[in-house]
Amino acid sequence: MPAVIPLAAARRVEAAGLLARAFHDDPLWAWVVPDPDRRRRGLPWLFERALGELAAARIETLPGPLVSLATWLPPGSSPAPPALSTLAGSVRRLGGGLPRLVRYTRAAAALEREAGVAGAWLLGGLAVEPAEQGRGLGSTLLEEGLLRSDAAGSPVLLLTSSPRNVRFYERHGFEVAGERPLPSGGPNGWAMVRPPA
Repeated sequence: MPAVIPLAAARRVEAAGLLARAFHDDPLWAWVVPDPDRRRRGLPWLFERALGELAAARIETLPGPLVSLATWLPPGSSPAPPALSTLAGSVRRLGGGLPRLVRYTRAAAALEREAGVAGAWLLGGLAVEPAEQGRGLGSTLLEEGLLRSDAAGSPVLLLTSSPRNVRFYERHGFEVAGERPLPSGGPNGWAMVRPPA
């Protein structure tokens, strides 16, 4: 597999589109924005804003067409709360999804606390173009980040709402460290941790 490279800042809009397609049918985003057409239109905008607000993040991909990416936050950093302009725009683009997005943010923070790990890298997102899934692209990006965290002696933490993802991450050495249903009839959320090798 080719070497992992940093995502060029000029590709942020392209990366947001990839994230939107990869997470379109994810249980969390289907709950936050139940209408598939609104989700298809709103998620690229939301992910573009989120990528712009992740100043400390390492966003990595593979050479060539942008079909996969991973977002990593180093130990000691955390995602910034959404800017007021992002929240205001979310009301227009996600409709009724904003209250659910806020509820998820609170539940995610509780899951992170429940996991009880300090000094962890946070895998903020691992996305692969739906037509390219199953080819090992996500595993390649994940393994690169795990090598980096192992070298630093740091655990890795991630959150997911997909049972399929739980099985995928378990194959890469992660263990469930917390589980809870998201509020208001949302899907289950899992906090998963991989100790350093």
